[in-house]
Amino acid sequence: MPPLGNDIVDIVEGQKHRPQFYERLKSLHYTSSEFSLFEGLKEPFAIWLLWTIKEAAYKMVTQTTWKKRFSGKYFEVLNILFSDSQASGTIHFKTNKYPFLSRWTDRYIYTSCSPKYHDGIKEHIIGLASSAYIKQSVELKKLAEDSFFKQTKINVKIKKDHHGIPHFHTIKELPNALTLTHHGLYGAFAFEV
Repeated sequence: MPPLGNDIVDIVEGQKHRPQFYERLKSLHYTSSEFSLFEGLKEPFAIWLLWTIKEAAYKMVTQTTWKKRFSGKYFEVLNILFSDSQASGTIHFKTNKYPFLSRWTDRYIYTSCSPKYHDGIKEHIIGLASSAYIKQSVELKKLAEDSFFKQTKINVKIKKDHHGIPHFHTIKELPNALTLTHHGLYGAFAFEV
């Protein structure tokens, strides 16, 4: 099954950073050609949108390469098409190009990335009850497990493999792609059935 990656940014939480933080992100992770694609968007929205695209692609790629070394400049957005509260486009990594889809509200920005989108990919964006990282992680995993059961009638637990990548498990690891993300008061998961 094709890999999946996703990322979410709580806009309110993201706005708490100082201007120096955004300048550092821009210099370390973004190319000048990418900024021309985002011309006309306000900062920090443009910075966070670009971040979620790159992070989603990175998570997807690590599911197949298992290399966990991130530099945003390894991933470059080649094109992007905006419509209402969403955007779609292509991101480049090495010799590969991957489609992505971003959606946003006034509270969060969410992006998913997969080499092949289809009806079997289920995505869920949720408000989280706690801002504590560990509690969010537990809540998100439980919601993903319950959602997978509703779709497949297979009772699963989420466990990370030796590369730190989450997978659904029964008595063994299932081949279904899975990705989880949380930031601030929002979380999301996506999986393939």
